[in-house]
Amino acid sequence: MKTSFLNISIAICSGLFYFADAAVTDNSQQLIVPLGETYTIHGTHTYSDSVLIEGTVYVTGYTGSAGTGMLELICPGITISGQLDGSGRGYRGAGNYQEGPGVGGYPSGGAGYGGTGGIRGGSSGTGSGPYGTAEGDDIQMGSGGGDTGGGLYGGGNGGAMIILSAETLNITGSGSIAVNGTAGLDSTWGAGGASGGGIFISAINTAIAGSLSAAGGRGGNGTWGGGGGAGGRIKVFYCTLNKGGAIFLYNGGAGGTGSYPGGAGGSGTYYEEQVVFDDVDYLYVPYGVIYEMSGMHQYNKSAVIVGQVNITAYNGSADSGQLMLIAPQINVGGTINGNERGYRGSGDYQEGPGVGGYPGGGAGYGGRGGDSGHGGTGTPAYGTTEHIDIDMGSGGGDTGGALYGGGNGGAKIILNADNLTVDPDAIVSANGGAGLSTTWGAGGGSGGGILLLADNALLGGTLSVRGGTGGSGTWGGGGGAGGRIKIFSNTLDTTGGTFVYIGGLAGAGAYPAQPGGTGTLFTGEHLIADLNHDGMVDIEDFAILSMYWLETL
Repeated sequence: MKTSFLNISIAICSGLFYFADAAVTDNSQQLIVPLGETYTIHGTHTYSDSVLIEGTVYVTGYTGSAGTGMLELICPGITISGQLDGSGRGYRGAGNYQEGPGVGGYPSGGAGYGGTGGIRGGSSGTGSGPYGTAEGDDIQMGSGGGDTGGGLYGGGNGGAMIILSAETLNITGSGSIAVNGTAGLDSTWGAGGASGGGIFISAINTAIAGSLSAAGGRGGNGTWGGGGGAGGRIKVFYCTLNKGGAIFLYNGGAGGTGSYPGGAGGSGTYYEEQVVFDDVDYLYVPYGVIYEMSGMHQYNKSAVIVGQVNITAYNGSADSGQLMLIAPQINVGGTINGNERGYRGSGDYQEGPGVGGYPGGGAGYGGRGGDSGHGGTGTPAYGTTEHIDIDMGSGGGDTGGALYGGGNGGAKIILNADNLTVDPDAIVSANGGAGLSTTWGAGGGSGGGILLLADNALLGGTLSVRGGTGGSGTWGGGGGAGGRIKIFSNTLDTTGGTFVYIGGLAGAGAYPAQPGGTGTLFTGEHLIADLNHDGMVDIEDFAILSMYWLETL
């Protein structure tokens, strides 16, 4: 909340008071600092719309009070074309304020953080060692440089700590973020330089063309030069990253000059990692990343899968073997893999309503499993073709002794969205596994279930619930039946889409088996009612319907 009076306003955020020029906008939706304006702020701030820094934002210097010396901005979209400056605003280095885990040793040692601080020239003032981690998700302020005594010739102040969390982050070519340590003061004994601070970026779509700097401060000049401060730490966690033109500085500060020059501070660290975003608002699985999950997950904004999601294989627990995603927007551009992750088919785990008959019978689900060549019967179908129910595929029939198990069934997958897109190269699959081959071939597992609930569905990729192949042997195993695909939508476009629900092949042998039966595909439009009676057919109605089903499991 922000209340203006003439050219001065008082804003309250996280219990902290600060002053701002009227040209600056700071409310629950936006932070806007126009070109030519300056603004000082600290603590943690969340905005629902956007952050735009064209002018200069300073982090309030550390005073010993919680929240000072750091700034955390949380917002869907952050753009920095100006300066975000936390240099010299971390732990203090003057004599009365020798602060921080890496404060420089007395007299005049350089502060440590991402590296080791430099040694004072010609004397015993040691540089302090690093703290924190190079690769973890922790971040801290830089420490103060070593004092020369008496509080008169203080060490430099460390850099601040800046954290940016966004869906989209753009640091333009003119934009910069700086948390440099400052120099130690010059005197007969030059004071120690402070260490650079910490910059932590966590964003789905990240573009950095400007500069990020966490350099250490130089040692003070004097007869005995002060030690240089170490560089700080810069960490970038992203799903997509474009850093063309970016400059990253995390060097240590130079040692102070003099008859006895001080030592330079050690270099800090830079770390970047491509990660999965999975919080209350977003799921984003980037290209090239494999992420395992199961159970029900609801997101306030979107679920985007560009990489691969593996469903946790069924292990007897309630959430395993199935995945339900609920979000206003779901886009599958990669893979959701539920193959062989449903009911199990090995001897100790002959599971599912359609588990294949002993020995080697194929599992049923959307169709009937195939008979084995040794008399093991394939199991009939279960579930319905057109109703909202969906299940995992069942395990194929074993051949005995728990050594030559039947194939596992496919998983259960539910996608529930206002707008659902499966891109042309994307795959959503819950195929059954093949039965193992031995003298008596084991039965194939049946394909699982895929249920799509969407207001608007654009399905250009592949949806597959194929049954598993029977194992080969003197007596072949029966093929598993195909599973079930069900699509409930108000508008549906399947242009270019492929739907696979065939049964698995029969196991070969002197006594061949039968293939699994074909599963089912159901598509229907305008089938969802206004279940919450709000005058609209939307995601809340789909959620009610799908949650009702989930609760009946």
